[in-house]
Amino acid sequence: MGESCAVRTLPLGEPGERHRLEAEGGDDISPYGRTLSSRELQSVPRVLKSVAEISRLKIDHRTGFLLAHVDGVQTLEEILDVCAMPPAEALSLIFGLAAMGAIELES
Repeated sequence: MGESCAVRTLPLGEPGERHRLEAEGGDDISPYGRTLSSRELQSVPRVLKSVAEISRLKIDHRTGFLLAHVDGVQTLEEILDVCAMPPAEALSLIFGLAAMGAIELES
């Protein structure tokens, strides 16, 4: 996350529309350089590791804050709405947790 840019979330609008994260200049961004579908935003992150295993992970306070919202009930979209972080940053941290094997995203 070396580059900084202004990011805003565009409204979802009608069901089935794509949710976009827009950087200054009109580029759509996500951790993987693509838009996220409504289906992906409705996926429910679920914790895979025990509390003891999580306590050994090298995560910062922002990642820990997001992890605290992973309760197996809230959707990815709901977590993005309540986390008060730029969406691209929050997604990057969430997908980082998934890459560590701490969480998975279920449909």
